[in-house]
Amino acid sequence: MMGGSLFLSTTLIAISMLITTVSLAAEPLPSYRIDLKETSVSGLSAGGYMADQFHVAYSSTIKGAGIIAAGPFNCAEGSVMTALGKCMQPSFLSGSPDGKELAAKANKVAANKMIDDLSNLKGNKVYIFSGTKDETVDQKVGDQIKEFYQAAGVEEENIRYVNDIAAGHAMITQNYGNDCSTASKLPYINKCDHDEAGNLLKHIYDGALNTPSEKLGGKVIGFDQGEFLANPTSHSLADEGYAFIPEACEKGETCKVHIVFHGCQQNVATIGKEYIENAGYNRWADSNKIIILYPQTSSNLSGNPKGCWDWWGYDSDHYYNKKGNQMAAVKAMLNRLAGSE
Repeated sequence: MMGGSLFLSTTLIAISMLITTVSLAAEPLPSYRIDLKETSVSGLSAGGYMADQFHVAYSSTIKGAGIIAAGPFNCAEGSVMTALGKCMQPSFLSGSPDGKELAAKANKVAANKMIDDLSNLKGNKVYIFSGTKDETVDQKVGDQIKEFYQAAGVEEENIRYVNDIAAGHAMITQNYGNDCSTASKLPYINKCDHDEAGNLLKHIYDGALNTPSEKLGGKVIGFDQGEFLANPTSHSLADEGYAFIPEACEKGETCKVHIVFHGCQQNVATIGKEYIENAGYNRWADSNKIIILYPQTSSNLSGNPKGCWDWWGYDSDHYYNKKGNQMAAVKAMLNRLAGSE
């Protein structure tokens, strides 16, 4: 009897553990009523590079981008040395990126159908930010984002370039984070009396936004990123991603999507939900029926120890175009949100 009781007890414990494991697994990403023509994207640092390559690659879908503390499309051209030198700290030896030249190369990529035609960028809104105290990505690199987009067909009046604030390498906010001029320190959020998330969203959406919510009615959900890329951690994608869903979207009203790419060491595995909850996006999203998609990276000791997005080719030679693993996975997340798979 004791042996039978032990077997039964062990079996019940095993079943209980299995149930707990299943219940803790991330849920599938839901679908909502989405106007895909109103989709936009932004990102900081490595996430800024990811934002501009996602914007350019899928320009027939994305209407605007906010690029913070980063550089122009495909700046690294597949080289980590170019990424660390020319695309972050240009010097006499490394040279500086050339936005016009990169736009010409992007046109050739578009001709091969690996990214959307650059003519789609006409009429888009682009917001660029580079802090004067940024010691990680030099302002000369930020300058070339504007050069790239103008050469690619974005009208000068549709580009807003903010480069006169004494901010370090960080997402800057009204009143949350490190001191504004802090050069480079976790969680890479600095309080500068400047609402970066709000400013870029207002620029992209022509200022036609309601004031941000004082108290959030929406919620943050987690979802399984493995649905969109098999063995995601082998490609430096985390198992779980996140999204902020306004109450109105949950109730079936038509909503927009804004995709936010965090910077290196800003994923949930490193700083928890600090970036998701305090970068400033959710307040604006809540009152304006904007779903914020927060895809997540994971660290990979073999080539990506800091959990950066792939903007130099550590995971795929196609990192900057539609065939890139991370690029295609995030586009599939967007399609799922819109129920257009």
